[in-house]
This record gives sequence, C-alpha cells and structure tokens, in this order.
Amino acid sequence: MSFQIFRIVQEALNNIRKHSNASKVSVDVSQNNGTIQFKINDNGIGFDTIDAEEGQASRLGLYNMKKRADEIGADFKIVSNIGEGTQVIISLTLDKLEAVS
Repeated sequence: MSFQIFRIVQEALNNIRKHSNASKVSVDVSQNNGTIQFKINDNGIGFDTIDAEEGQASRLGLYNMKKRADEIGADFKIVSNIGEGTQVIISLTLDKLEAVS
C-alpha cells in the first residue's frame, strides 16, 4: 500500500480521535473493477464541510489529506453533516496504486 494512503488514513483516524467524539469507527477497504477504495467512517458529531473548505487554515489536516490524494491521483471525498458522523473516501485505480507503491 502506498505511504501516502497510509498517511491519509492515519490523519483521518487522528481527526476522529481529536474532534469527533465518536463511539464507533470503521476502516473498510474494497476492490471493484480495478479500483481500490478506502472508507473511514465514524458516528461522531460531524461538521459542516462547506465551513471547513472556507476555513482551510484551521482545517490543515483536511487540506493535507486532499493534497496527498491529489499527489497520487486518487479521488478524495468527505461526507459529513452535523450530528451524523463523517465518512472519508479515497479511491484509486490499482494501476496508480502500483505506480506509487
């Protein structure tokens, strides 16, 4: 697995520990049609993703995860709503994963 993906997952888990007040966390890895996908889910307090994008200086961890994903050609998405938890999704084709490993 790519070091960059490891660091993205690590940062997502660190953010959950620091900010989410979650009681459950899952990390799922799946492969389908040549694409590998990593999903990090929590049942925490969630946040407004629009506010996070506008205030990137205070959300440096989110910015760094996106930047790392961009560097290896991965798709990066955060789905979160206040009171509903957060999901971080990283998708990467297997040929790109092999190229960056």
